[in-house]
This record gives sequence, structure tokens and C-alpha cells, in this order.
Amino acid sequence: MDLKRLDLLFVSGRSPLAGAIQWFTDSPYSHLAIVLDDMHIAEMDWRFPL
Repeated sequence: MDLKRLDLLFVSGRSPLAGAIQWFTDSPYSHLAIVLDDMHIAEMDWRFPL
């Protein structure tokens, strides 16, 4: 996969909270991640805030 800086990655979580978000928003995705550089991706998680 050719990821570039500031690309957005749509994520489908597997937690009950992710399922609730997907149901409420009628979306297959629960959250996003962003590519910071060639070695780093930032992803917010309710258990591990950024």
C-alpha cells in the first residue's frame, strides 16, 4: 500500500463502542487514523487517547 503523509485511513473497530458508532452513523467505519510520515500512523482510541 502506498501511503502518503496526511492520508486518512478509515477503520472498522471490533469493540462494542465501535459497533454502536457504526450502527448510529450507518457506516462500516467507526473511526479514522492519519498517516504522519513513513514510520508513524496516529489513531485515536477511547482506551488509549492520543
